[in-house]
Amino acid sequence: MITVSRRALLVAPFVLGAARHASAQAPDQEWRGDVGGGPYEAAELAREDADWRTLWARLRQPAPFALPYYAMGLSIALGTRMSGGFGIRIDSIAADNGVLVVTWLETKPPAGTMQTQQVVDPYLVRLLPRSNLPVRVVKAG
Repeated sequence: MITVSRRALLVAPFVLGAARHASAQAPDQEWRGDVGGGPYEAAELAREDADWRTLWARLRQPAPFALPYYAMGLSIALGTRMSGGFGIRIDSIAADNGVLVVTWLETKPPAGTMQTQQVVDPYLVRLLPRSNLPVRVVKAG
């Protein structure tokens, strides 16, 4: 399991957004990068636009847009790796006993393949549908 900061993470309840309609569903949007995630494995959840902008600032990038009222943003950082080819994949998002559980996997470069020889700190940012459930982020395996 990932250790996360107190601000806007794991066990904090998330206020349900305004009433949804057919066109107001969180898009399945993801952003990935090889540099900017930081030296340690971590996760951060943004439920307000200010938190969303802070999340992106930690990745040393501007937020792509304001956080939609019907969504919350999740960032997962892998930590430092000594070569390219590493990444993050969200395996599942499911409610379990009143908790929204996001399970993720570390992807590794295939054996015998050439990779960039640079230090990387991969990250993934994903929009999730806003939920009033507490959120737990779990690394699979």
